[in-house]
Order: sequence, then C-alpha cells, then structure tokens
Amino acid sequence: MIPSQLLGIFLRFRIERIAIASDVEKAFLQVRLYEVYRDATRCLWLYDHKSPPFPNNIKTLRFARVIFGLNKPPFFLAGTVRFHLGPYKEEAELISQHKDNLYADNLVVTVDELEEAFQSYLRIKQIFNDFNMNLREFASNNIDLMERIPSVDKADSKLPKVLGIPWNIKVDCLQITCMTRTNQRITKRTMASTLASVYEPMSFLKPLLHKAKVFLRSPWKDKYNWDHILPDSCKDEWITICTKKQGFTKPLPRCLGTKNAKYILVTFADASVEALTTCIYLRCKNATNLLMAKSKLSLLKSASTVRRMELDAVTLALRLTNAVLTQLQWTLEI
Repeated sequence: MIPSQLLGIFLRFRIERIAIASDVEKAFLQVRLYEVYRDATRCLWLYDHKSPPFPNNIKTLRFARVIFGLNKPPFFLAGTVRFHLGPYKEEAELISQHKDNLYADNLVVTVDELEEAFQSYLRIKQIFNDFNMNLREFASNNIDLMERIPSVDKADSKLPKVLGIPWNIKVDCLQITCMTRTNQRITKRTMASTLASVYEPMSFLKPLLHKAKVFLRSPWKDKYNWDHILPDSCKDEWITICTKKQGFTKPLPRCLGTKNAKYILVTFADASVEALTTCIYLRCKNATNLLMAKSKLSLLKSASTVRRMELDAVTLALRLTNAVLTQLQWTLEI
C-alpha cells in the first residue's frame, strides 16, 4: 500500500474540472538548520585550490541550509511548510486544502471554477513568498487559467508529471506507461529490479505485470542465489514476457467528476490459488471509472487453498475501501 498521504493526493487529483500542479523551487535549500546541528554538516575546504592540502591551507566549513541530495523523509519539508502555514488561520479553508495536497515539494490542487482557480494561484503564490519559498512550474488543464499565469511561473513541459505520473494537460489524461529494461545477465536480482522499476502507485498495471511476477517465483523455488545467471530457457521466457509488455501505454481520464455529484464506491474482490486481487470503481450518474486496485501473490512457504485466498481477498478489499473512504470522505458525498 502506498503512503496514505500520497494515496489521498492521487485520489483527490481526479476530482473537479480544473487541476493545478506546481512545485517549490529549490525547496530544501530554503530550509535553515538550527545552529546546534550545523556541526554535523562540517566539511573541509581549501583556501587555495592550486596549493597542496597542508594544514595552513585547509579551512573547516559547515552548511547553514539543508544539504541538497541528503536522504530525507518527505515529511521533513512538508512539516516545515505546514509550520509556516500555521499563522494564516483566517484563511483556514484555503490553507487546509493546500496542506492536504502537499507532498515534499509538490503541490496539487483541484477546483471547479476558473476564477476560483486563479485566485487560489495568486493567494498561495503570495503565501509561499511570505516565507521565502517560490512556487513555480505551474501546469493546468485549463487553457484560460494558463493564459493568466505569467510565463515565468509556467511549466515548460507539455507533459508534466504529477507525483511521478505523466499528465497530458492538453487532453486532461493521465498517461499510464509500462517501460521495462532487460539485461544481458538475467539473474534473480535483475528480474526483481526490472519489476521494481515500473512505477504504478494506483496499481493500474497489475494485470500486465502479473505473469512477470509469477515467473519471478521460479528462481526462488529453484533456490538460485541473487546473482546466479539463470539457464537460457528461463532467460528466453523472461525476455519474451518483458518484450510483450514493453512500451504499453494507456490514457486514463483525469477528471472523474465534481464534488457536487453523488457517488457510489463499488469494490470487487477475487482470488485463485495463485493470486488475489481487488479493485475499486467510482460510480456516479453518468459514468463509472476505475479508481485503484491492489493484488498479491499467494505465499510460497505455505499451501494456499482457494477458500483461504478468497477470505484474504475480502480482507484486502475491505482495507483498501476503508483507505479510499478515509481520503475522500471530506471531498465527496459517498
């Protein structure tokens, strides 16, 4: 399961007619370190880089800002931004919407009206400027809104990514793509790496990847080491599987409806001895769309019956439905 905050942003991003995505310029470099922590970021530097590194030519420096490239949790930046948004209590509704839809340095919001979208852009841009953070790379599916945003704030790409998923703003569709790489050395490690490289946070590609995940079990059953080169028969079959799904692409409509409509969540669950799965559809008066899915393979170490797998599928379905309801309960009437 993806983090609940990320799940919520993805789900809310598909509600309302106008979507706006942006990010904070050099976000981590805008965050200062407490002076007591700066000694942990010390480094050595030369007074004169053309001279040898003798003691009299070496000075000790330390960083005053968060080091770019340091391994930091996403909440590190989000917590800092939330702290600075705290004083704006008179704009509670606007601030709450942006707090809920901020992940690391990415901000994604949706609204239903053009004027509301433009006023939201102006105000949140000013608020971030108040604490010296520059919101930029704005992208929206609404042409009129983009014409009112200064060019310096617009995203250069016509296919920006929203939390890693390409978004075609011209037709307002999410571009679901499966790109895999095949190595000359087919080992258990390279096979697992290939599957892990496919980014699918909402599990739309589960049917496409299922055969590859099942095939990955073969090296485990045969007890091969991680870097043991597999036989040619396994190699050929793996390449065939990867080739068939290589380059698969599918556009999905970004907007599934507005907040004013009434919705029904429909959850399906099924299982076999090999795997179990569940998927959730969002149904309104005029349309039904796939919202997200989840699947799991059966355990290798224990024998699984169909009845046991079906019970596990129902459990997974309930958990996924509860997660979706938790994220959408304040956004939609379900």
